Amino acid sequence: MKKQLLIAGLFLLSSLSVFAQDSRMGEMNHSDSLAVKLYGEGQYGKAAEVWLKELQRRDAAGMKQDTTYIYRLVQVARCQHRCNDSSSISTARKIVELYEKNVGKKDKNYSFYLDNLGTYLGANNEYAEAEKACKQALDVYETFRKNDYDKAIILIHLAEMAAGNKHTSDAIAYEIRALSILKDMYGEHSRQYTDEAVYLQQYYEKNGDASKAAQVKERVDRLVKETKDGVVDLPEMVKFTSPAVAKDHEQDMRRVLDYFFNHRLTDKKINQCASYIMDWTAVSDAVTVNVASSALKLTGSKTHGVIYMVAYMAGCDEYALETGNKGPDFDMFVRGMVRALNFYQNNRDLTGEIEYNEDLIKTYAKGQSKFMDKLKQLYDEDLKVAEKSESVKMKAGDRLVITEVGNKKEKKKK
Repeated sequence: MKKQLLIAGLFLLSSLSVFAQDSRMGEMNHSDSLAVKLYGEGQYGKAAEVWLKELQRRDAAGMKQDTTYIYRLVQVARCQHRCNDSSSISTARKIVELYEKNVGKKDKNYSFYLDNLGTYLGANNEYAEAEKACKQALDVYETFRKNDYDKAIILIHLAEMAAGNKHTSDAIAYEIRALSILKDMYGEHSRQYTDEAVYLQQYYEKNGDASKAAQVKERVDRLVKETKDGVVDLPEMVKFTSPAVAKDHEQDMRRVLDYFFNHRLTDKKINQCASYIMDWTAVSDAVTVNVASSALKLTGSKTHGVIYMVAYMAGCDEYALETGNKGPDFDMFVRGMVRALNFYQNNRDLTGEIEYNEDLIKTYAKGQSKFMDKLKQLYDEDLKVAEKSESVKMKAGDRLVITEVGNKKEKKKK
């Protein structure tokens, strides 16, 4: 199993950071911090209690039920759902009503909240209403004309609710659409695709079409076997000549990032991924990565440590593609550094220990607040470097070449 000491921290730290930075959320107070901590620890019931008390305080003070209020209510519903508490349904309904009243019915959050409502209804076997809510969520999301992961998830939920509501033909159609998106995003050999395709098989069986169910099973079994044999769907290398070319390949970049972060340096395609990441980052106008002192120190001043600087860049790219925020900013920096440190922990037996990285991991072990304080210090130092134009500018065409060094893998730029 891969080591992921920091990966849980990544998502917890991201939730804290996004909460603080998102203008919809307002300033995060102590109650919110405590609730986020409890949620991260899996104490969903206690987290819900903290958020509910904060909401009651706001109600008693006559405070406006704005987006910060709705956000906290969303967290309550999620906690209730995790606790198998059917109260999540009434909470989700309230969220939808408040959002309609205070914000509107035309943005992505509205579709997500409808999808949440449908999911909670389905968890309580109320499939007719669940299908209706998820269909409404899809109708809203389709106005954005995006075939992305969020749309795939809405389609998957809608397929599940339609099947529960005995509309199996509709379930099959929705599932096929979802699988098409997942194939484009991750490739048909990916776990995301093959794990989900199993449900298409089940829907065919439920619809009485044993022949098509068998065909799906045969295909999934073949894909899984091929994956075990090393077959992976990665995009071919592209000559990135302009931001427009990079834009056309954003979905491919997501696939490269997913592969990169889930494989070790011994994998024969890591070199291809690293080169793709460097070239795309250099040209794309969707992201601005500040590769200053902090990122450079991740390498340990060793040729074979350069891959960790690439991991930092990849984390920044991942953040930009997820959030639409091109950066550079502190949230992006946190994502890049944590991703790089995770990648380091999974590969230091191949490259050897790097003192700078080890020190950061030790700081994390002392507590998240100390770790964040350290990252903030490094970020501020990098800003000073950037102001003096001392940052490293990556150029399209820079390559990483993996060569053998004794029993280690050495990486160097060519």
